[in-house]
Amino acid sequence: MTEEISSVTARIVDLPIRRPHRIGPMEMHGQSCVVVEVRTADGLTGLGEGVVPGGGPGWGGESVESIKVTIDAHLA
Repeated sequence: MTEEISSVTARIVDLPIRRPHRIGPMEMHGQSCVVVEVRTADGLTGLGEGVVPGGGPGWGGESVESIKVTIDAHLA
């Protein structure tokens, strides 16, 4: 069975974390992530998420903003 995708929506959300994470002198109290919603023509909805370890491009060169732009410009 093949479902036709009718829409893809990516949103950046900021979520609190249970306890602060310390990375060197920095202390994190939240984590940004990208939540992706995929809808099919038949009304099915799927959700996914993507995060960046450490919260930003300092860790691996990726950011939630670049993830969202890639989804919006190339995958959606």
